[in-house]
Amino acid sequence: ALPPVSVPRPATAMPAATATAVPPLLPPAMKSGSHAFPTAPNASFMLLAADNATGAEPVLRQALTVDPGLPEAHRNLGLILAGRGDNAEARRHLAVSLEAVPDDPAALETAGWILAVSPEIRDPGRAVAYASRASELAQHLNPSAADTLGAALAAAGDFEAALTAARTAEALALDAGNPGLAREIAGRIALYESGRPVTVAPR
Repeated sequence: ALPPVSVPRPATAMPAATATAVPPLLPPAMKSGSHAFPTAPNASFMLLAADNATGAEPVLRQALTVDPGLPEAHRNLGLILAGRGDNAEARRHLAVSLEAVPDDPAALETAGWILAVSPEIRDPGRAVAYASRASELAQHLNPSAADTLGAALAAAGDFEAALTAARTAEALALDAGNPGLAREIAGRIALYESGRPVTVAPR
């Protein structure tokens, strides 16, 4: 299995000019199946396991020069780019990854989040589809996936459904002993109550 990649998201929903990062979110690792990994991706996976995204990025880019269609490299590079806010490029890599492995929870959730909150690439319909599937794969028990679904629904203008998803996410976060995430979600709930979606600043 591939190692998890840290994917931060904004602590609170902020105006487009002022997005801030928060401690990383650790999505589950994607099962690799029977795919044979070249040497370069193996090196990048070891770097990612050591929480060294900066070191892994050039290795992943090198791997894509050798095999431009390698889904594992696209997936992990997309997660790294999303984690630092390069959402337009992250979207392109995650799209390739999801075409090959459509039920990767980390890629689905990350793609759903950036398509919901990034004004330069916002795609509410696709964000809802990705976030809904991520939540389904987690049996609707993952607070982060439910939070992403809330953001996607708000981007689509369905604030009533967004509030339901966000309140579920807040309760799941508290049940999981994660009050920090619950506080972040509470901030997003306040946005949805006022009829505003989550927006982060483009880089």
